Amino acid sequence: TVHAHPLLEPKQQSGEEPAADFFLIEEIRKYVKAKPNRLGKPNFMGANGTFTSIGHACFAMKRELEEYMDYDVGEMCNDDWKLAQKLMVHGCDPLPRRRCFARAPRLYTKPFPINESIWKLPDDRNVRWSGYRCKNFTCLASSGTIKG
Repeated sequence: TVHAHPLLEPKQQSGEEPAADFFLIEEIRKYVKAKPNRLGKPNFMGANGTFTSIGHACFAMKRELEEYMDYDVGEMCNDDWKLAQKLMVHGCDPLPRRRCFARAPRLYTKPFPINESIWKLPDDRNVRWSGYRCKNFTCLASSGTIKG
């Protein structure tokens, strides 16, 4: 079945959330739904709840967004840097917040003091280089580096 953009569909009866029902992945559905105020009363601006921001282009990139948000809560996130970049470049920005842990570099070294950091390149081991063409700071600092 072909789904129309949920924000362009006619108004639903109260209680239904067409934007949340558009997605199959539960994490996106939870993110998109309006969060009611704690006391159930309108806030000082008259809003009855908080609405999370999600880019309109995310609805057009449903398959990619569902792939990005398909993870187990509390586990390690997939290394899907390229997919996240694709979503953002095509207008799906901001991306929904994920509730998984990003991988840290294997070895972390303390940064240089501020007065030394201006003149020295940082330790290459503090960065995960999987999504970049350059795999160290020397490559990034070279004048012959091409975009990407």
